[in-house]
Amino acid sequence: MKKILLVSLVLLSSLCFAQTKSILFVGNSYTQCNGGLENMLKSLAASKGIEIEAEQAAIGGYSLKKHCNNQQTLDKIRSKNWDYVVLQEFSLNPAYPPEVVDTLTYPYAKILSDMIHNQSICTQLYFYMTWGRKNGYSNDTTYMPLTTYDGMQRRLAESYCEMAIDNDGSVAPVGMAWKYVRDNYPEIELYTEDNSHPSPQGTYLAACVFYASIFKSSPEGAKFTYGLNEKEANILQQAAAIVVLNNMEIWRLDIKPKCEEYESGKRSVVTFSTIAVDGKLMFNKNIISEYTIYSYTGKLCKQGKVHGSTLDVSDLLSGLYLIKLGNDEAQKFIIE
Repeated sequence: MKKILLVSLVLLSSLCFAQTKSILFVGNSYTQCNGGLENMLKSLAASKGIEIEAEQAAIGGYSLKKHCNNQQTLDKIRSKNWDYVVLQEFSLNPAYPPEVVDTLTYPYAKILSDMIHNQSICTQLYFYMTWGRKNGYSNDTTYMPLTTYDGMQRRLAESYCEMAIDNDGSVAPVGMAWKYVRDNYPEIELYTEDNSHPSPQGTYLAACVFYASIFKSSPEGAKFTYGLNEKEANILQQAAAIVVLNNMEIWRLDIKPKCEEYESGKRSVVTFSTIAVDGKLMFNKNIISEYTIYSYTGKLCKQGKVHGSTLDVSDLLSGLYLIKLGNDEAQKFIIE
């Protein structure tokens, strides 16, 4: 009898810790390609012993604005208390100048984010950072960063990170893992012939990044490879692990779900924008603290100790940055 009771308790404990997680992807054709990113992630996770329920609300060519006005998308979000919801913007929109993204993307990211958080305070929100087009977007030469891959990728990284900060979310940095593979393994083709959409390797890389981002664990060793050769699959798994797990703070993967923060009585401090004036970052009081400054692509730019109410950042280029003071939460600032 005691043995039966012990076995029952063990099984009950296993079931409690192996609860199936639900994930909803809201996006467009980048999410739909190659049988669906949600299905790729589901198979990848299963091969690592994790069961997930993954669905999509994805329509080709859709932006976040269009999703805000699509009743099917809204109904899908409200259909249950999802554990995770992923938002993916139209590929070009976050790569435009900041003042354009302010009106083209950010308001609709907020509308959807607020809806998701209102549906369930425990839902964790992820922003799907996509990748620059293979040769940039040459159809619009009014904004030069858009015309090259590197320029486009930099703007995508900045915009997606800002969306995550502004909406209590995290970033799944697929675009930065994409750049890592392009830089280190150019023989792996991540694009289809249109130089925009993901090849099977590209979607597999995205699935590996989401696995690492959501489960805070390396996808390395996964048996599911979507038919890719073992060498390619291993490279893509490793790339995802390096980019995600070495930069957890940059991607805001260390934040807790809101329900956990409220239950513990320790709601995190809301981040805010600060504009550097005359090359100086201004604080609201005198401080003595170690500091670290990162670009929005995760690159370490500067570190040291601040003593006073200002910090000289005149040696940094214009753009968006994150600064971490001591053990405090990282906050963003702008150098114009």
